[in-house]
Amino acid sequence: MNSEWEETETSFDMASLSFISDLDQSKLKRVIISNALQNEDVKGLEQLGVSKFGFVNAQLRGKAWLSLLKSRVKGSSENKPLRQPHKDEYQVKLDVNRALSFISDEKRKLKLRDMLYDTIVKVLRKFPQLHYYQGYHEVISVFVLTCDPEILDTVVELFTLLYLRDYMMDSLQCTLEQLDVLSQFIIGRDEQLANVLQLTKRKPIFAIASVLTLLTHNFEYFEQDSPIFSIFDIIISTNNLSNIFVIYMELLVYFKEEILKQIKAFEADFENDMDVIHSVVQQTLLKLLRISAWDEILAQSRLRFDEESPKKYNFTKYVSRYSSLLPLVNSDESELIDILGKEIEWNESRKITKVSIKISPIIKWSLVIGIIAAVVKVGSSHTNTMHGSSLIESLKKVLST
Repeated sequence: MNSEWEETETSFDMASLSFISDLDQSKLKRVIISNALQNEDVKGLEQLGVSKFGFVNAQLRGKAWLSLLKSRVKGSSENKPLRQPHKDEYQVKLDVNRALSFISDEKRKLKLRDMLYDTIVKVLRKFPQLHYYQGYHEVISVFVLTCDPEILDTVVELFTLLYLRDYMMDSLQCTLEQLDVLSQFIIGRDEQLANVLQLTKRKPIFAIASVLTLLTHNFEYFEQDSPIFSIFDIIISTNNLSNIFVIYMELLVYFKEEILKQIKAFEADFENDMDVIHSVVQQTLLKLLRISAWDEILAQSRLRFDEESPKKYNFTKYVSRYSSLLPLVNSDESELIDILGKEIEWNESRKITKVSIKISPIIKWSLVIGIIAAVVKVGSSHTNTMHGSSLIESLKKVLST
């Protein structure tokens, strides 16, 4: 590989390009990404994906995602025979039938829904130890809208195994423990906000829907220039799922003043402070979050990706050493499946050790509110009738303890 190429052509210094328009910057970046793909320059792609515009468009994005994901997992298998139907396929069908409702072309929408269903079912049948969760279909819809059919299954499979396995256990235990990491991020970023949100005392359950869906829950629709694609560029390019917490943290900081004002205004109307926190955060993001805000939120996030790292926070204090929050590099698929199996065992052991712990009424209802927020997205046309089986079962478990 040409060393001059590595030193110059893969760099995309936004400051040095500020004198030209966004359109011209985007055009230039498309050329640079194409060259990086042609030269199989993984390091260059990682830098390009995390910077402004990400991988720019669907054609380049799908190829870049495939290249980066394959660089992380060696020898991934393809075209394995499908096994018997997965137990969650009925729920998948229900959710997919409501997905992508923002697409006005009915024929295209039905075609994409078929692709979405087939893609999810293939993953579940190939890895039956995974449990479908409400929101997984929203995540995978991003790939269906981006990737060509010939690479879609491989990209989704690798992304699922690398970054979504925590959420595909048979309980919310792994997800809830990820929220402790999010708390540490926010505490380190803005002590005042963290204190008002009571993050030293309780988990940020208000974030659970955003975490489970990698922020797709916070978008009404996914046009090709939607910031959600840049968010997925960032996760894949950095090989660091915890950067979703950095982005969510900056999202809260962006709306900090409104959140603080609303909590103060409505705290007398709720029986406990956790109810008002959940309600205010959800409603503030629902009412005020617009596409125009994402440029600044992502720009601030990019400044903090290196600072908010697994090493800094010692993630293993909060999550399993098999968690998808801990990046994997140069694993082969068999090693990844082994890690998945060990995480399932760890999840089972955590369920056993926690079964005798009494949950206080306030914490219990905080969990209930958070789970409901993940199941019912108020005001969203494409998810307003969600009733995911795995989350409903988790809700039942919380109420019964």
